Parts: sequence; structure tokens; C-alpha cells
Amino acid sequence: MIGDSPIDDIDAAAIQQVLAPIWMTKGKTARRVRQRIGVVLDYAHGKGWRDTEAPMRALNQLMGGIKQRQGGNFAAMPYKQLPAFMAKLHEGEFAVGRRALEFLILTAARSGEVRKARWRDVDLKAAEWHVPAENTKTGKLHIVPLAPAATAVLEELSATFEPSPEDFLFPGLKGAMSDATLAKALRVGGGTDYTVHGFRSACRDWAAEAGFADSWA
Repeated sequence: MIGDSPIDDIDAAAIQQVLAPIWMTKGKTARRVRQRIGVVLDYAHGKGWRDTEAPMRALNQLMGGIKQRQGGNFAAMPYKQLPAFMAKLHEGEFAVGRRALEFLILTAARSGEVRKARWRDVDLKAAEWHVPAENTKTGKLHIVPLAPAATAVLEELSATFEPSPEDFLFPGLKGAMSDATLAKALRVGGGTDYTVHGFRSACRDWAAEAGFADSWA
């Protein structure tokens, strides 16, 4: 679509036309294409071949519009709304579902990984969560570094329940917590238009806009 265009003519609207057909169906590919177009345009600006850097801020606004129109709902919460959402989520009475959703957001983890996590998988001193192979999509051990806020969630739970190593981090009424509990926590926090899985997309969007390579994300 833009391969034959002069590089100084490529604006946010032109890039949107490239990304729109794959934005909702091939998200990983779309993010990679967006990143690489940005790299090329920034290089061209450095060489003096175009007057401006890549119009990524304007592009993100345009692509956000595509997300909003999908089925009338938001799939992923825009990451700039997350601080206010997290503050609201933490308000009120203690609830395991809310703490589980906070932990999911802070670790960018899949809901199944969070719901199935046990205390034996966590090393609070090292600030690490070792997701066992049977709980990962790849079938391989995945080590998640825990930010202080994520560690604080676990410390609060540990003080509340005094759990054993085999206990779930976020217990449900009968065994592991259900997806419905996480979805309810999202609704109570004001995220009716979003999905629990969408927080991974929000994290990827932040990483892309912040300029991190896809492999880092």
C-alpha cells in the first residue's frame, strides 16, 4: 500500500490503511509491522529525507478507534487508563478476585496461569513466580519477575490466609478461582467494556509505543 510512496508523504492515515486489515485478526504481526514502519520513518528523518519522525502518537489514536468499533466493545483497556483503574480496583473491602486481577495486570499473565498458581510456585524473597510447564501455553517453565506491587499483593494474601505450599494463590469456593470471578472483578472496577485477556494487549501496546522491540515485549 505504501511501498511506492515517497517517504516524506507517509503519514498516520497511510500507516493506518496498512494496519487496519490485520489489526484485529493478526495482532502480533500488526504490532511488528507498526514497529518496523516506525523504525524506517525515524531513520529517514535522521537522514533528512522527511521533515518529521514517525507519527506514532497520531497513529495510536487512529488504531484505538478500530478497537472501539469491534462489536461495539473494547477488547483491551487503553494502558493510559490503567493507573486510575488499578486505584479503583484496590478501593473498598478486601476481595480475592480483585487481588487476582491486580496480580494478572501487574504480571501481564494469562488468566489460567494466575488462577492455577500455587504458593509453591512463588519465591517472595527472590521476587519470582515460576509458572510450571503444565500451566503455560508453550508447555515450558516460565519465570516471571515480580514488581514490588505484585509482591505486595501476595504478601497481603499470605498474611490473610496463612497458606500452605499446595494452596492456590487465589482460591475459589471449590479449588481454583473461576474465570467468571476475574470477569466480575473487572466489571466491579468499571471495566465493563473490556476483557480480562485484553490486559496483555494493553501491555503490548504500551511496549510498542514506548519503543521496545517485539522480542522484549
